[in-house]
Amino acid sequence: MGTDEKSRARRKARLKICMGVLLVLGVISFICGTLVYLLFHHLVSDIIKKELPLRSGGQVTEAWLNPPAKPLLRIYFFNTTNPDGFLRGEKPFFVEMGPYVWEEEWKKEGVKWASDGQTVKYNIKKTYRFRRDLSIGGEDDRVTLPNIPLFA
Repeated sequence: MGTDEKSRARRKARLKICMGVLLVLGVISFICGTLVYLLFHHLVSDIIKKELPLRSGGQVTEAWLNPPAKPLLRIYFFNTTNPDGFLRGEKPFFVEMGPYVWEEEWKKEGVKWASDGQTVKYNIKKTYRFRRDLSIGGEDDRVTLPNIPLFA
């Protein structure tokens, strides 16, 4: 046997080993994937169905009562720089001002659970706090806005 034949035989043996290893890994991956889909899918669905309904004292209910996120309300204004000229019929000149940012806080008050546990009654209180650190401009800025519906 020559050197070339031994080299080819070794390559063939390595190729067969690699193909066998890949086949075994593929079969194991397929079995694991099928088990995860069949078992894990139902487990997650059961947990979601158990936790999702609003029930007094539940984890989701606490997040619903006191949302952890604080939405930000960003408002831009277009200030009319020539209001007197605009009233005389001249073309208005606008300058964009903002953003002016307010942080919203939603609080549910007077939460009452019905005796059957299926109904919740509440009032929502929205509080807005001006965020000077996120705004360009202050709450005392003077802005002149045209009354568009009046002119339409």
